[in-house]
Amino acid sequence: MSYANTVETSHKASAGTDARRRCKAGSPALRAAGSDASKPRNLHNRQLGMAGEEVAAESLKAAGYVIVDRNWRCRAGEVDIVALSPEGVLGFVEVKTRSNHRHGMPIEAITMKKLARMRRVMGSWLAQRDIVPAHRAISLDLCSVDWDVHGEPVVKHLQGLK
Repeated sequence: MSYANTVETSHKASAGTDARRRCKAGSPALRAAGSDASKPRNLHNRQLGMAGEEVAAESLKAAGYVIVDRNWRCRAGEVDIVALSPEGVLGFVEVKTRSNHRHGMPIEAITMKKLARMRRVMGSWLAQRDIVPAHRAISLDLCSVDWDVHGEPVVKHLQGLK
């Protein structure tokens, strides 16, 4: 796997930090999920993912991107964020969020199978809007959101996955 550019930022927005705090194991939402061990874990992962997507979107906006679409779904799958860069490149962004690296780094979650699925979703999104890829620069990107030891998100934007 290769990528063209990497942009790393430390996102200190209070919304992202608050969202992260809501994801902790002792949160009321997790306690309300019941005593089944699998439910709190899944709910935590969902909340963590949503918080990561919000942080990634804010980071992209701060870098001058315009968010065109979020969480768009079709039969082939889902695209987390579609964003237009300041240079006019339409980026299809997969967001991977980690609170630790027990299950690997976020980039390791992007397999060849996942890239193929992302390309199919990208094609469906473009087809639904009658956009011809040959007439517009497009990019397949990854935003990884890692929460550091201080509870602050660190965002890395990898552009042009191949």
